[in-house]
Amino acid sequence: MLKCEFAAVLPEATPGLPQANREEDIMNTRVIQIAAIGAMACVASSAGAQVVTYSWGGTVRVLTPTPPYGTSPFVGQACSGTFSYDSTTPDQSPSTNFGRYPQAPPQSFTFTLASGDVVIESFFDVFVTLNPVVPTFQEMEVFGSTGIVVNGVPQPSAELYIQFRDMSSTVFSSDTLPDASLTINDFTFGVGYFRDVSTGDRIDFTIESLNGIPSSGPAALIVAGALVALGRRRR
Repeated sequence: MLKCEFAAVLPEATPGLPQANREEDIMNTRVIQIAAIGAMACVASSAGAQVVTYSWGGTVRVLTPTPPYGTSPFVGQACSGTFSYDSTTPDQSPSTNFGRYPQAPPQSFTFTLASGDVVIESFFDVFVTLNPVVPTFQEMEVFGSTGIVVNGVPQPSAELYIQFRDMSSTVFSSDTLPDASLTINDFTFGVGYFRDVSTGDRIDFTIESLNGIPSSGPAALIVAGALVALGRRRR
């Protein structure tokens, strides 16, 4: 049986630093935090779990009416994220054309802006839809609205959503969870949003890349990538 244990608590900033250094310290901390979450998502928490992890990249397209939770996006800004799921999760829907697969820690669903803002959701659903009604389509969606943390602060009214739709209806043969072989080229488009339900403030974005993370050593790859980014920030 494999399990993850992350006992260390990372501080928001080191006391006594000048403002510029404090801001860099906070950003470095957030990079490490997202690396830890990604690593946890890639490690099976129990025997039999088969974890699939995807990373994606996109661009902010619309801000309505203002950025939520004090985040700092702008139209055209790069954004990215990850989502992971246990492919052995039982389908909670009786329909043969619609699959609903609830996920919980150590799986995660993340959204990161190039400005350094980090959104982490630990309780979310993955949906696989085969729509037989004209216009036919197939899609995979990830949606979370419980337990979202924005820059280290829990936000109970936040929602995070991404959608990958195939208008040719050829990407899936059933409503089961896919393996890690999908790319953005398998879909007609990818979109998503992050919003504050209580105010209506939201960020809409398009998704231009989608990549499955290899199953051999994914945690190490994520942490290594984050540390490379951290090193570049310190130069």
